[in-house]
Amino acid sequence: MGGEAFALTNKTVVITGGGRGLGQAYALAAAELGAKIVAADVIPTEETVAQVREKGGECIGVALDVRDEESCRAMAGAATEAFGGIDGLINNAALYGALTGGRFDAIDPAEWDDAMAVNVTGIWNCCKAAVPAMRERGGGSVINIASLAARFGMPYALHYTTSKAAVVGLTRGLAREIGRDNIRVNAMAPSAVITEGTREFFAAKLDNALDVIRNGQIIRRSMTPDDVIGTAMWLLSDASAFVTGQTISVDGVTGCAARPVPSRPRAGSGQSAVDDEALAGDLGGIVAGEEEGGFGDVPGIAHAAHRDDRTARHPENP
Repeated sequence: MGGEAFALTNKTVVITGGGRGLGQAYALAAAELGAKIVAADVIPTEETVAQVREKGGECIGVALDVRDEESCRAMAGAATEAFGGIDGLINNAALYGALTGGRFDAIDPAEWDDAMAVNVTGIWNCCKAAVPAMRERGGGSVINIASLAARFGMPYALHYTTSKAAVVGLTRGLAREIGRDNIRVNAMAPSAVITEGTREFFAAKLDNALDVIRNGQIIRRSMTPDDVIGTAMWLLSDASAFVTGQTISVDGVTGCAARPVPSRPRAGSGQSAVDDEALAGDLGGIVAGEEEGGFGDVPGIAHAAHRDDRTARHPENP
């Protein structure tokens, strides 16, 4: 197989949540491989568009609210009008940061509904809008961003965990439905990636947080955007032409280096998990140990990667 199998020359790739963070990184990487980019987001996308164009790529920005079917159809229409169709879709938009953690029976039903509306229905809406354009092109690739939360079974944030588990099921089922159209559907389940958003989230606690993350991984180094981007670009390209219905963990095998979760987690201390030295290096203990903490405290260590991609995916996000 030659290098051309990995190229994205003249392919049009739509990236939701493309205004910043990992969405922006996906856009820049795909453009470098020759793709034409549609950066779609609820926040301004001018920065992504400018960076792609500065590097000689083609890119347009589109306003998108993934909860709204008409907005998704308009996004697909803009992509087709600008570039003639759609070949790839990265469903990167997600709601995370505005959610409040806690026991499963204390979650606000409105927050539960918000998580499902953005993280699950949003992907469904974008697929409904983009797949017809892919059929017109003779095929395509859909990449849904799931999370380690679903595979690890992250407690005390079941709205988020459940929404990402739904992404895994949606991916597998949709792959079976549209494979006959030569459209592949796969998911990626990342752990923590060092990004602008991760640094903002942990602030002065960043170094301690990264130590805990590394100690919970088999590959004991911090993940960078390049660690996630490579998998995404492969899934977009013809090099993965026979891969569909899969959820690929990109996490350094997180959790396998940690001790088992205690059968009875202690009550929350009110401190961020990264402040509790007794739990350092034990990812399971961190997730279970702060059961009354805020969502930023409980799962943030295991899922700081999503800090980037949650901050502007929903109008109510901070």
